[in-house]
Amino acid sequence: MRLLHLTEFVAVRTALAITQSLGLPVARRIARGFADLLYLFDRRHRERALRNLHHAYPDSHADWRQRTARAAFQTFAQTVVEAAYLSRLTRRGLARLVEFEMAPEAEAAIRSGESVLLVGAHIGNWELCGASFAMLIRPIASVARPIENPWIERLVARIRGRMRQRILAKRGAFRELSRAIRRRECVGLIVDQNAGRHGIFVDYFGRPASTTPAAAMLALRYRLPVVMAWLRREKDFPYRFFAEAPLPLPDTGDRDEDIRRLTETMTKRIEEWVREAPGQWLWAHRRWKAKPPVNEEVCRPSPSTSIA
Repeated sequence: MRLLHLTEFVAVRTALAITQSLGLPVARRIARGFADLLYLFDRRHRERALRNLHHAYPDSHADWRQRTARAAFQTFAQTVVEAAYLSRLTRRGLARLVEFEMAPEAEAAIRSGESVLLVGAHIGNWELCGASFAMLIRPIASVARPIENPWIERLVARIRGRMRQRILAKRGAFRELSRAIRRRECVGLIVDQNAGRHGIFVDYFGRPASTTPAAAMLALRYRLPVVMAWLRREKDFPYRFFAEAPLPLPDTGDRDEDIRRLTETMTKRIEEWVREAPGQWLWAHRRWKAKPPVNEEVCRPSPSTSIA
């Protein structure tokens, strides 16, 4: 295993060096070309993306679904390539790449010095979304699944740390996030992945999707401002970062119902983002893999619900 990890680490470092030496415009073009080849030969992920698009847009034309699925493959490939450049970017260089559009209420909450919960999705460039916010606006603590290779994990951690991002492992993350909130840190969660048995089922593109309740649970427990944020690729500017006015927190007197409603609101907003830029979301992800229990629309979260 040690030899395998070393081989993987050398391969990643070599790929990073080659990618960085090419320059970002050239590397992006290569990434798009590689994505096109992957779309052509990776039948399993291509068909899953097309199937998900057909469910989400039942009246769409097959040609449109093909173009959108191909664009989603390109989005992922470009995100990987662009992430390789994060270790080289200065604050000035990053400021030239990202333009910020923040609602006044969001900006006031973020700059207040109090804890704020940023909620995002795998759309546009999610790596650069967190990095640009942390470098140019405010440091952030967020959650990521640990990489199995410890050398690559340390490399990625160093890059993210340089970008003022503190990454928490998923195991025990709820406790660590709670501590960060008590220290008045800004925290971030991505909530658009299949959460399996840990999730609650809310509507996403007309189908029940298992969704982590962790963001809603944190927001309601600590009465945090919830700022929905994402980074979109633009034609007239490389990227645009959007931060929206904080979501209203439900207060029905029923904790589980409040969690469900807030999770549903977050998920609905993510769907609206995806409808704005359908080629920038990961349609090959098994978002609807988990199925709701028979005769039950919502799985009630327990107090120990993990970050899924």
